[in-house]
Amino acid sequence: MSENKCPKCGASISENKQYCPHCGARLSLAIEAPIIIEEKQELSPKTKKRLKIAGIAAAAFAVIGTTIGLLTPFVFVPSAQISEVKKGNIFSFNEIGDSYSVRANLSLEKYFSEYLPSKITIPNEYKGLPVTEIESFGFYSYSLSLSLKSITIPNSVTMIGEGAFSFLDLSSIIIPNSVTEIGYMAFYECEIERAFYAGSEDEWYSIMVGSENDGLYNRYYYSEEKPTESGIYWHYVDGVPTIWDN
Repeated sequence: MSENKCPKCGASISENKQYCPHCGARLSLAIEAPIIIEEKQELSPKTKKRLKIAGIAAAAFAVIGTTIGLLTPFVFVPSAQISEVKKGNIFSFNEIGDSYSVRANLSLEKYFSEYLPSKITIPNEYKGLPVTEIESFGFYSYSLSLSLKSITIPNSVTMIGEGAFSFLDLSSIIIPNSVTEIGYMAFYECEIERAFYAGSEDEWYSIMVGSENDGLYNRYYYSEEKPTESGIYWHYVDGVPTIWDN
């Protein structure tokens, strides 16, 4: 049996002792030497897998400067981003004086087609200031066209930029009567079944509408009272846009 020396009195002590029998000093706990695997020894598939995972984990923790006793694989799960997309919080804002413009947050775009709700409402304010503009090509996205079917624009918006909703296939969109300008190609090649405008026909024709906006062809005007003319008017029924049927 091998022996150790007591660091306090120098007496010889067998290696399995935790206290010196001569002076009572506490001895340092022994640390087992690593097992050395000879090259000729064949590792099991399970052992190889564990060693590979440990190596990946060690590299990951070395990069971020973290030292821990037990290394585990570092796997990034974008749960926070997915949660935001699921809730329809896909917007990015830019300050323009005393208001904000809005666009889709394309850093989340890869999650749109799988997790985005089919209906979204653009917020009417951000950081206490109104959202007044939809940016040019702000919602022009292949991923959006795969999943998004309905958009509500708030009555704080006055400007819809060029190409803002180009190429989207929508069942419906609600445009407030606060809008005074719709840019060139804002609804280009945008298949919209029902464009609900929250104003009268006269108000609509006072808007500056750029060319190439045929996506707004199927347009309905708001009427609180049941109109005598059928087919082109709508109102809310339990919060749902509904075409007046005569």
